[in-house]
Amino acid sequence: MNTEKKVIEELLQQQLYEGKISWLEFMLQSEYCDDYCLYCEKNGIHANEQTAQQFFEQMLHEEEKDHRQDTFID
Repeated sequence: MNTEKKVIEELLQQQLYEGKISWLEFMLQSEYCDDYCLYCEKNGIHANEQTAQQFFEQMLHEEEKDHRQDTFID
């Protein structure tokens, strides 16, 4: 991810955690937007606060898992 996108992503996360935007707003503006929309479409679910938060937490878990595996391999 380039520097500009990383800064935007960090600002979005900050707004989310400060309660300035909702989980759904965050998800639809973040780098995960396409993946989230595809996830909803594939699973026949509506984009909403609960699914946005669950999807984000799942993505974080997967990223942490991948990072641990990469660290272990190195």
